[in-house]
Amino acid sequence: MLCLRYLQSLKRWFTYYNIERRKETYMNKKEVLEIRKQFSLKNCAITKICGCYVDYEKIYNSRFRLLRKAFENYDMIRVEGNKEGTLTVETDEEGNITNNRTVVTYYYSKKSAGVEEHHIDIRTGEELEEPTLHEGHVGDEYDIKAKEFLSYVVATTDKDGNNVLPENAAGTMTEEKIVVNYYYNQPAKVIVHYVEKATGKEIEEINPETGELQNSQIVMEGFNQDEYETTAKEFEYYTLIEKPKEEQGKMKVEITKDEEGNDVVNNTIELYYYYEAKPFNIGVEKEITGIIVNGERREPTNGKLEKVEIHRKAAEDTSVQIEYKIKVINSGEVSGNATIEENIPEGMRLANNDGTWEEQEGKLIKVIPELGAGETKEYTVLLNWEQTGENMGEKANEIKLVETGNVPGFVDNNDKDNTANANVIISVETGELPIGLLVALVALVGLETVTLRYAVVLTKRQKKKVNKK
Repeated sequence: MLCLRYLQSLKRWFTYYNIERRKETYMNKKEVLEIRKQFSLKNCAITKICGCYVDYEKIYNSRFRLLRKAFENYDMIRVEGNKEGTLTVETDEEGNITNNRTVVTYYYSKKSAGVEEHHIDIRTGEELEEPTLHEGHVGDEYDIKAKEFLSYVVATTDKDGNNVLPENAAGTMTEEKIVVNYYYNQPAKVIVHYVEKATGKEIEEINPETGELQNSQIVMEGFNQDEYETTAKEFEYYTLIEKPKEEQGKMKVEITKDEEGNDVVNNTIELYYYYEAKPFNIGVEKEITGIIVNGERREPTNGKLEKVEIHRKAAEDTSVQIEYKIKVINSGEVSGNATIEENIPEGMRLANNDGTWEEQEGKLIKVIPELGAGETKEYTVLLNWEQTGENMGEKANEIKLVETGNVPGFVDNNDKDNTANANVIISVETGELPIGLLVALVALVGLETVTLRYAVVLTKRQKKKVNKK
């Protein structure tokens, strides 16, 4: 009976820990002291028989293990205190209980619907990879970054110019799902070349802002399937001869494999407009326009080869002047410049110099700074024959182009017209034309002209012989 009473009292005294309900009940101090008095080890033999000692230390040293509870839409994130161990009690020096509580705290966090990550082709709407769901709890921070995909770049705006970058790429999770969309585009371009076909070189043009030469190439940047349209250019010194087949169309991006099996991005369309250089040609012509003997002028009969007869006895008293006309002709379509050189025959000299010519060791030099396309410039040279009986024979007078140039740097298309001759033969009146000179004349100006000249130089003696016959 005594043991039963002890057990009943102990039930009240013992800290009852309900794991499920977590309820604790305690005896007051007076009740504890009373039980100790009645049921001490010294005066309570029956407790020894029952094995029940009023020894609170043995009671509080009992083992315990707590199980966490599950709550819908919540996750336990941490535990404070020991969820498993031995019950303990703290007392003061007099044996009074100061703390007999074992506290275990479970902390929970509410689940978030997560953050769903998408990477999308803005043109087709196709996912570039499978969407990813990032799980977490309400209040968790997240930061979704853009990714790199072959041939793609992150799109910042749509075709209408509206911003498409995700404003919710970073933040904190909520109960509701957060969807983060990154859009991507495939960059593409069209390069338009303007090329001189003969040389394969890109044509240069003048920058209107700087005035300097620059490449005429055009680069049109866009994205896959963007429409493009190209046009030919007009160049001052070139003529269009060929257009590309696809002057307009859509930009495209293709991914192929190289020899090693690696992916290669082809996103460039190259188009070629071909041109040819406009013709550039400067030539010279020369002819005799006047023969002045002792102040008397006569017109030439041919202009290319003339003969002047001087009486033998009056050779040193006879003045002869030969007038030449020089033409510099730009027969091409490009303006240019030229330098001409007049070779003064031996035994002749310049009659006068009005500053048009620069004399250099028996040569006359003339610089023509500009000669427009189709333009002709004429110059006159008057040469004096040096009066001497020995200064006879053919006086070969040659004009030639020694240099030509133009802004685009074109080469002269025809060098066959870069020289011209106009010769004069000075002989005594009683002389006959040597057979060697006749042969030379045939080679120079043709049989018809020589025949004419030969008739002119017949001597009076030969005429008499013909009359006698």
